[in-house]
Amino acid sequence: MFGRERGIPVQVATDNGHHIHQAALRGEADADVVLLPADMIAALAAAGVADDGTKVAIGSVRIGAAVHADAPVPDVSTVAALRNALLAANAVLLTRAPTGDHLMQAIARVGVAEAIAYMPAPYPTRCRSCSPMGRPC
Repeated sequence: MFGRERGIPVQVATDNGHHIHQAALRGEADADVVLLPADMIAALAAAGVADDGTKVAIGSVRIGAAVHADAPVPDVSTVAALRNALLAANAVLLTRAPTGDHLMQAIARVGVAEAIAYMPAPYPTRCRSCSPMGRPC
């Protein structure tokens, strides 16, 4: 919209948040604006590669969950129910994005991280076309 209205082209690049964060820390991210989870933005400001005074919260992320179409729907209506559902699962699939980091922290908070440590593992996606830094997203 900005580009159309003002005739100024705007380039947008996307990648996994971890890749953008690491590239910015190395001084390799050439951008006027970086959109990342708040903890990553704080780390960039602490490292002196982003202006701490320009940080702004612009939204929140909702995390969804699903089960296989043939599987019974687990009860996750309470923390105790979520804990039981995780312990009963044969496998747990998480994103490698910062959302997955947050989920691992939540799993630890409900007290099952050690019990299911063998289960949650990052799923290796490969999507070079959307990665401006040439890395899998």
